[in-house]
Amino acid sequence: MTRAVVCEVGPVSVRMRSEGRTTKADPALTAAVLDHDVDALTVLGDSVVPTAEVWRRLLEPLLDGADAATLVHPTWWRPARVAVLAEGAATLVSPAACVTRADMVTDGGAAMVEIAPRLVLIRGSEEPSALPRPVLSDDRAAVVAEVVRAVLDRPGPVWIDAPVDVPGAQALMNDIADRLAGQGRACRTVDPLRWAPAAAEAEQPTSQRPRIGLLVAAVTTAVLLSAGAISWIGTSPRQSAAGPTATLVEGRVTAVIPQHWTVRHVVTGPGSRRVEVISPDAAAVLHVTQAPVPGRGIAEVATDLWTSLDAQSPGVFVDFNPRDQRGGRHVVSYREQRDGRDIRWLVLVDGDTRIGIGCQSRRGAEQDVAQACDDAVRTAREIR
Repeated sequence: MTRAVVCEVGPVSVRMRSEGRTTKADPALTAAVLDHDVDALTVLGDSVVPTAEVWRRLLEPLLDGADAATLVHPTWWRPARVAVLAEGAATLVSPAACVTRADMVTDGGAAMVEIAPRLVLIRGSEEPSALPRPVLSDDRAAVVAEVVRAVLDRPGPVWIDAPVDVPGAQALMNDIADRLAGQGRACRTVDPLRWAPAAAEAEQPTSQRPRIGLLVAAVTTAVLLSAGAISWIGTSPRQSAAGPTATLVEGRVTAVIPQHWTVRHVVTGPGSRRVEVISPDAAAVLHVTQAPVPGRGIAEVATDLWTSLDAQSPGVFVDFNPRDQRGGRHVVSYREQRDGRDIRWLVLVDGDTRIGIGCQSRRGAEQDVAQACDDAVRTAREIR
């Protein structure tokens, strides 16, 4: 049996919820990492420490003995900040999933109001069309009016997330709920205590479950009410024409993948150790591999690949191109033919890591995986 835990990470505190109990993280370490955004280094007492290491120290007592973890972070955190959190957690437990607070309680179609220190985030499914305009952050009535105006035409109940440790959040939530009630709209409040039972449903014999990779759920269309203005945030880099996306963080590599595809680790059988990202109908699959190549460039990697592929059975690996382009990147490409399916391999070098993206589809149906493939190649990076 696996033991799954949920950690509420930010905006003010870090706590673990498991088996009906709540444990708060060290307050000094919490303040050190939450008071900064995406700094690579954090001042800890008289020392300067890599921020990922501070996350590791902070989370270690909370994740001790866990086989799987869900790290729930503020929806407005930038991908770079989440990547550092993921890097720290990856040394402690696998699988772990980094997801937004919004994605824990909505399916992406409902409106959600997320209250944090000095800002309010409104998440919904439609692309906003309004232009930014200034609203004083201490003008609560103006903030309430703007929130209500933004969510009033969205279908279904409005979720309001007001963490108890955010100063003024409860009062602002009550004002928003009262105004919406006056317009005949129902509200639901977010209760983080319900997240632990949801995660516990994942507990079943390990042999029956694929290992889920580290996912960072994508932030969809939002409106941000911050210190000086209300600003619309449009489609983020993690939005795709193919639909909602998430960020896979595996080992030293990160890449964007379709949000609702299944992630599975493959450690046995033919081929390299890899992660498979599988579409709901299993017709399309992304394969993600990585290998250290310190000091080697794409030309040297292409030579190594050609030598290796040339030694394989004739007709399995074809269409080798050492100077191809995909997703705006220089890649080495070739096609693997297997039992009625093709895998278009795209290999690139980032930093000291060789990253392989294999785009699998039925023979002649490469378009089924093309967008997911482009997104993965475009965003594949070494975590430094």
